Amino acid sequence: MSRQTEVRGGGPNRTLIIAGAAVVIILGGLVYLLFLNTRPAQAIEGLISYPNSQGNEHDINLTFEELPPLPPHGGPHNPSWQNCGVYREPVRPEHAIHSLEHGIVWISYRPDLDQADVDKLEALVTGQSHLLLAPYPGLQSP
Repeated sequence: MSRQTEVRGGGPNRTLIIAGAAVVIILGGLVYLLFLNTRPAQAIEGLISYPNSQGNEHDINLTFEELPPLPPHGGPHNPSWQNCGVYREPVRPEHAIHSLEHGIVWISYRPDLDQADVDKLEALVTGQSHLLLAPYPGLQSP
């Protein structure tokens, strides 16, 4: 008498089902975390939005006779830029604006800021290639 092995037909392998379900659950969790679990951004107090462009004309005779209450973020400027680095005296805005055009970040602070805070800012800027730190008279916030 010969032995016949019983073959079950039609049913998928149980291990394959469990592995497939695990992959679907993991992928679903990733999709939720990356795309569906978004929260609206919190408003930042004091944030001011500016128009995209205020021009970028070079004017060798341009000077800011009166400084605006906030450092200018763009617009007409001098053809000479301000070198990046730490400055302990105010820089000319018409030169700093030109630097902004080239992608630097201009960090300004009130001239009466506590020296301990100025030291912290200087430590952040020192050695960085695209940062400009200088006091700016008339700022309302430190």
